Amino acid sequence: MESFGANRAAIPEKDKEIEAEKFQRNEPLDEAITDATNIKRRISDLEKSLEVARKRLSNIPDRQHAIRSLLCEELELEEEDLPFLAELVEVKSEEGAWRGAIERAVGTMRLNILVPEEYMDRSLRYINDRNNGQDVRLREVKKDAKPARFREDSFLFKLNFKKHAYRETVKFILAAYDRRCVDTPEALKHINHGLTREGLMSGGRGYFEKLDSTRLDQNWMTGFTSNDRIHELSRDIEAEKERLAVASTTRTKLSNFMRELEQQSLMLSAFKTIEYHNIDLSIENKQIADYLALIEEMSSESSDLNDAKSRWDFSRKNFKRQLEKHEELVRTQDRCENILSILEVERERVINVIGEGISDDQRELMLEVVPIGEIVDSETLKVMENNTREKLRDDHSNLIKRIGDIEKKLVSLMNRAKQVDNGPLSEAGVDIPDIPSYLDRLQVLEEEDLPAKEVRFLEYLRETTDQSVT
Repeated sequence: MESFGANRAAIPEKDKEIEAEKFQRNEPLDEAITDATNIKRRISDLEKSLEVARKRLSNIPDRQHAIRSLLCEELELEEEDLPFLAELVEVKSEEGAWRGAIERAVGTMRLNILVPEEYMDRSLRYINDRNNGQDVRLREVKKDAKPARFREDSFLFKLNFKKHAYRETVKFILAAYDRRCVDTPEALKHINHGLTREGLMSGGRGYFEKLDSTRLDQNWMTGFTSNDRIHELSRDIEAEKERLAVASTTRTKLSNFMRELEQQSLMLSAFKTIEYHNIDLSIENKQIADYLALIEEMSSESSDLNDAKSRWDFSRKNFKRQLEKHEELVRTQDRCENILSILEVERERVINVIGEGISDDQRELMLEVVPIGEIVDSETLKVMENNTREKLRDDHSNLIKRIGDIEKKLVSLMNRAKQVDNGPLSEAGVDIPDIPSYLDRLQVLEEEDLPAKEVRFLEYLRETTDQSVT
């Protein structure tokens, strides 16, 4: 009776404690629910971006893609005609250690939309007259792009430049922001406009900066495929799923605790209505006695309870191990699916490059120029492809230069020929299209053999003179 009265008198204080506890846990519960909802929304957005990235050949984020698409629609151009600068360069595979630093060095220039000069006025008017909701950078492409010159040890030598009409313009733009690559910060201290693998950059007059607001392996945009964006989005999705698991666990724990507090409040409310003289304890006393007897029986040495408990503990630990293995297999499966997606994109790229393939004669010629063994992995083949492409580009540039030199020499020779033979050639020009006129004149001279006739005439003149003197 006394304990009943004491417990009943303590109800108001216990109510206050429960309400205080509920108030204290209510805000964290709301935050956990909000966090879980926001994380689910981010995962959904990332999965949508991942689906889009798998259909593209670009690492440019979705928002920037959207403004470029609107501008293409306004100008009635294809996206290939308005590329982002980042879509026209990629870091060579053998220079992967420099990738993050180079991404930082190129910086916001990666999002420059390259616009032909004849479309620049309309582009400026369109961008100016609307709220774009983001930063927009346009770069005019002139038809007569100047040749670019890179610094010694330039990071630009570590890039592949896509074969495109704006290729030389991209080189010229990047050359204005060129940086030399050095291995240590000590070496960087003595070099203006330098760069380390870790992303430390030097300016002029003792100025240095390292832009670590994002990690070196994040926010990559350069490249001819979307592989890097697919990888980054997949990694972000996994990280968000881990955060969601933590937030969901916190929410569940807090929700369960709040339910327990509610049940305690209900029990206290019910306790307030009970009168001591109405309580029949005979049934409860009998149940207690029965439970005590059962506990004594189960705790005896002859009981199977201890053995059952051991089996239960073993099964629980085994289940936990199997669950961990299952979770690891699921993560492995996700990684494999991501790798498969990347390989499918690469396969599509290779198929597009191969087209209808090459003939047997072309294959024999290719093997003479680029010897390939019987077994070559895709990465090695890609490196060989890039190296061969660069060599062919260099050879092409050298041939163009050589042709230019030959044309200059031909023009000089035509000028000299015109001065010597100013009769039939007086009406001929001195440009490359005029070469047939000079060849025709040369043929006439060779057929008439005037030099030989001149020699015979001089001999005849000398002989006649000698005879006259005699």
